[in-house]
Amino acid sequence: MKLFSIGLLLLTFTFGQAQNKNVKDETKTTTTTIKTSEGEKKIIKEENSKEVQLIQVGDKKDNTVNRDVKNTPTIVTESTEISTTSRPNVKDKDRSSVYVINGQKYRVMAEPKGYSVVSEKNKNYARIRQTSNNTYIFTRKNKTSYGHFDSNGDLILETYDPKKDVFVTEKITIIK
Repeated sequence: MKLFSIGLLLLTFTFGQAQNKNVKDETKTTTTTIKTSEGEKKIIKEENSKEVQLIQVGDKKDNTVNRDVKNTPTIVTESTEISTTSRPNVKDKDRSSVYVINGQKYRVMAEPKGYSVVSEKNKNYARIRQTSNNTYIFTRKNKTSYGHFDSNGDLILETYDPKKDVFVTEKITIIK
């Protein structure tokens, strides 16, 4: 065991090296809030700048331990990342109202996880849930669609038809 420990220490000091490069890493974050008719959106811009310079030691001077550092080229890497944040389960605008679906009136009511669609006789018809990119998932019995609200407040749904291999678009009109 003692021999193993001594061997491990020798390997550590034999192959261990000091850091031989200078690294400067800076990140600048800018957050912009934009107010639109649909609510507030945040745009986050991250600018990263990384400078790496290898350290090389110059020639030994007479009767001194210290050595000068040679000038070496600096490698600069810059990157920019822009992202928009959306707040899950937080509605930018309340879409509660009365809508017409297939000629019948339905109430869309806000609830903690999204919206519920209820018939005039208070029977649950469907659920609407907001996704992270400001689109909505509309689920009802055996039908699942995704959609968005247009500028008039109407809900535009797209449903995939596997038999025809196409998307069917449906407009659910708001009653103002």
